[in-house]
Amino acid sequence: MRGEFRGAIFTMRMDGTGLKKLTTFHNANFGPTFSPDGNKILYTWSSGEDSGQLRVMNRSGTGKKQLTGTKDNFSAVWAGSGDRIAYFNRLGRRPGLYVMNANGSHKERILIDPLSGVDDWGPDGRILYTTADGHIGSINPNGSDNQLLTSGKRWNHSASNSPDGTKITFQGCRGSNCRTFLIQEGQVLGLSGTTRPSDGPTWSPDDEAVVVPFFRAHKKQWDLKLLTLDGSSVWLTESGGIREAAAWQSR
Repeated sequence: MRGEFRGAIFTMRMDGTGLKKLTTFHNANFGPTFSPDGNKILYTWSSGEDSGQLRVMNRSGTGKKQLTGTKDNFSAVWAGSGDRIAYFNRLGRRPGLYVMNANGSHKERILIDPLSGVDDWGPDGRILYTTADGHIGSINPNGSDNQLLTSGKRWNHSASNSPDGTKITFQGCRGSNCRTFLIQEGQVLGLSGTTRPSDGPTWSPDDEAVVVPFFRAHKKQWDLKLLTLDGSSVWLTESGGIREAAAWQSR
């Protein structure tokens, strides 16, 4: 970022070398995600408040293509097959949850209810989203079998499917007090103690653990914490300053 609504997207090698700028700093380009095959990058372009256009480009930065209009489209996720994209439109003529082909064709609104974001497109084929009042929902990409998975007064967000598609984690908050939760076989279970709002948990490739950014109140610092499904935990960092979500190496 170089000021408000001026941001560019870069790539680099895993060791930090080979830094390459893929977009200009004119307007804001943000939220890049690689397609499942690694050949495309989906991102959001914005020229100011309440504007948001989904775009896609080759991993080299070439072949940039506009996929949506400019009226507040964001929170996009790839289907596991890479041939479709789910996203949220908030301020257009027909707001809601949409699914489209990866080339931008055949846009279909599958949910009209107010949302705050799209979280994940799971291996079971279902799309996870967050409602406007902070509940986790799940829906088929054709709009059928819409389900709310959480209830109560928590503000829930950042839902993520396990790699095998049988479990879901999310962060649930009451004010600034948040915990990591697990949904398994229809039950909502607590996985962590209280922390502050942060990015949601990320799954290990073997479905047995998640990593979360966790605020250590007595140290007044953020570190990464590993939570296993059997209830144990271990700190992965001690130096502090790590508030963003971590990524796992695939198998």
